[in-house]
Amino acid sequence: MSDRQVGVELLAEGFKKPTNSAVAPGDPDALYVSDQFGPLWRVELRDGSKQMVADLSGLLVPVGLKAEGVDHLPDERGFLGLAFHPDFERNGLLYTHTSEPPDSGEPTFPSTLPSGERADHLGVLREWTVQRSADGTPSLDVDSSRVLFSVAEPQWNHNGGELVFGPDGMLYVQLGDGGGADDQNEQLWWTDPDDDGTYTVGPIVGHLDGGNAQDLSVPLGKILRVDVDGRGAPHGEYGVPADNPFVGVDGALGEIWAYGLRNPFQGSIDRATGDYWVGDVGQNDVEEVDVIQRGGNYGWNVREGSFWFAPRDFEQGSGTVVEEPVQPVPPELVDPVAQYDHDWGVAVIGGYVYRGPDQPALQGQYVFGDHHGGKLLVHSAEDPARQLRIAGSENNELGYSLTAFAEDAHGELYVMGTPHEGSGRIERIVPAGTDGMVAPVPRGGVAAGAGGAADDDAATTVAGVAALGGAAVLAGVGIARRRTAAR
Repeated sequence: MSDRQVGVELLAEGFKKPTNSAVAPGDPDALYVSDQFGPLWRVELRDGSKQMVADLSGLLVPVGLKAEGVDHLPDERGFLGLAFHPDFERNGLLYTHTSEPPDSGEPTFPSTLPSGERADHLGVLREWTVQRSADGTPSLDVDSSRVLFSVAEPQWNHNGGELVFGPDGMLYVQLGDGGGADDQNEQLWWTDPDDDGTYTVGPIVGHLDGGNAQDLSVPLGKILRVDVDGRGAPHGEYGVPADNPFVGVDGALGEIWAYGLRNPFQGSIDRATGDYWVGDVGQNDVEEVDVIQRGGNYGWNVREGSFWFAPRDFEQGSGTVVEEPVQPVPPELVDPVAQYDHDWGVAVIGGYVYRGPDQPALQGQYVFGDHHGGKLLVHSAEDPARQLRIAGSENNELGYSLTAFAEDAHGELYVMGTPHEGSGRIERIVPAGTDGMVAPVPRGGVAAGAGGAADDDAATTVAGVAALGGAAVLAGVGIARRRTAAR
């Protein structure tokens, strides 16, 4: 590894599980942080002190799954995202993405569930007004809540979560494919058939033929683009921008901006270029980073990353990447800009293009990571994705489960996560005081020490796509096969 590295220093702790963050216009010296279990915190950047702005736990489904014969399932529901209106200083408006009980309201979008089947929860986009006391302390006006839309989520996982306002003033909403595995019906997965809060293995429903992510008639597996200042949309209290790519297309939702995504949990817009970066969490084999294009199809579940994907035959577990396509291939699939396999990580956490003043060596590079252990990576067009060294860490990991990145008003970056024991935390990424920064992640062939001979075809990538990860034969999943990139 290179000697170049970054450091991290604690900003604040005492969270349960921080999931997302935002900066309020006019309040540049604080981060507002969503906690999966309901609290909304304001964290002072000067000293890390925090105050609770609101507690949304009363809106949420109970967070924390009970499952037969399993000690713990990583619940992906809760308070997942927040964003402040660009004109917040004038109107005080805040938007949240929450997982709410299925009987708390009717979904405003078409449901993928058969008649009579109950959703696991509703994914709800709400608008709130933030009010301030005489001393300037912010709080949510609980009577101001307005539901813009709600989506019937078939399963508890793959909810996406990020809310991002673009430089165009439109709100981009990231939604997963509905959950379960493989984006297909009958797959065996953790379900709650008795509606008693206890999950057991059973066949899932709520996935359309060919997968929700590929079907333009439903919002799941998509990035939606809506005008929060508008009205008149057929599926909620907002406007549909006239320049959205599928406006007027027969059978398609006009709200869709991009599609073919599995679980786009974290995303961000480069404050300098306007490029929209998303980390899309993979299934069993490949994690990917995408730059979102208007109308782009990112391939799930025909592809996982840039590799062909074969769903499993309705067994417990999930599918795998294969050498040849096994489903009809849509035209003009968009390739990821970076990807890595599960020999190296388990779930990508999208980050930010660094635009701060403190670390010139990171300037213009996309900083992101992996959930397991908290690996940090950096990517640019000129220098494909590499692992960042972390000062003071023997294995170059944060040592806890990375859940999100944050960017402050000045362009400096933060990591958020939860140790196996102890409270959730936010740490600032700081210069490490050395010459070094990054170390390459092996690309192509079989990494040194992985065993076996190099296979030139095994980790082939489409031009411009950085394939990360060690063993080209994906030996870590115990199946003898080659990866062949989709062309």
